[in-house]
Amino acid sequence: MGRTTSSTFGLTLAALLGACQSLPTYPINARPRKLAIGEGDKVPLEVALVISEPMACRLFLDRRIARPSGETFRSSSRELSGAEGTDQYYPLRREFARVAEATFRQVFTGVVLLKQLPPPGRHGAVVQIDLLEARIMEVAVFGGKRGRTHADVVLTWRLEVLDGANVRIAEERGQTEPRGGVSAAEEGLGPAAEMVGEATAEQLSELAKVLALKTAGLPAVRVLAAGGRSR
Repeated sequence: MGRTTSSTFGLTLAALLGACQSLPTYPINARPRKLAIGEGDKVPLEVALVISEPMACRLFLDRRIARPSGETFRSSSRELSGAEGTDQYYPLRREFARVAEATFRQVFTGVVLLKQLPPPGRHGAVVQIDLLEARIMEVAVFGGKRGRTHADVVLTWRLEVLDGANVRIAEERGQTEPRGGVSAAEEGLGPAAEMVGEATAEQLSELAKVLALKTAGLPAVRVLAAGGRSR
């Protein structure tokens, strides 16, 4: 029995050490939060929602292998280029644009999704959201025959709101809080890529909700919706 356990541990450890040198494809399927806002309660304003493409997001991948005591056995950290990270392996921009558009449509009467700033005078307001940094954290804890894999993601964002003349009326930056991550106990190596995708999807969905409601609550946006001037 001890021989089998040792063999399984060795094979699993070898697999994870190999994974530290490669980058998987992370499946992300963000779902918009359902907001209790009726049609008559939406902010009466047409908004251009700008999610830039390509997205200049710095992507960091931190991986750690630990013993049950918490002692780190091996760790690695790397920064990925935007093309490598957000297009081929980690489709952050695509998923955020999709879930943000669906969420903003629940809050405003009109939403147009764009990849770059529109000319002045086209829309009632322009909302540009940039994801500045995404940090993926993967931790694998080994204890005998079975291991436990944990994944979490933290996003750094910037929100800019412009009036119809493309004059900035609000700006804010922030960072999402770790959500406790997603964990799984597996025979050997857990499905880290799937868990990272799930953790990312949760963060994107929540961030889209927070920023949509935050934008709607800005006094300058309320003035625009009422047909007034923001300044």
